[in-house]
Amino acid sequence: MSTLMPRLGILAVLIALANCGGLDGGTVSGRLGRQIRNPAVTHVDLASVTSFGWDEVFLFPPQTPRASVCATLAVRERFCRLIVRTESLDDETMTIAFRKQGRVTHAELHRRINGDFLPLDNEQRLRREDARFRVVADGLGDTGDALLRLVRE
Repeated sequence: MSTLMPRLGILAVLIALANCGGLDGGTVSGRLGRQIRNPAVTHVDLASVTSFGWDEVFLFPPQTPRASVCATLAVRERFCRLIVRTESLDDETMTIAFRKQGRVTHAELHRRINGDFLPLDNEQRLRREDARFRVVADGLGDTGDALLRLVRE
């Protein structure tokens, strides 16, 4: 019984980590998508869709390898898969990661249909106070949904 309890604890943590994201993107991606689809919303501050502490956000272009994301975030290789659990493998998703005082507090896949940050400036790291965007309609997607670009203010 004494070896079973630690294993159950580890299993519970792994299940919780696996459930943080979803087909609609991660929690931030989904919240962002719902917020910008409100016709009254013309500007968005990323701080308004997060529920954790952060002082900088990193936006990685689609198909950025996990190893490159971890290197940029200064995450050691042995912890990379634990912290950056998913990898963008297509043009529909991109990795978004948040840090506070140099430590990653959240990383997830962002579905571009929930707000397209592309094209990115050369600088992919933004301070919290600079992570404000104008919402710009940019045509219709394959499903007939509006494509909404997020343009830095």
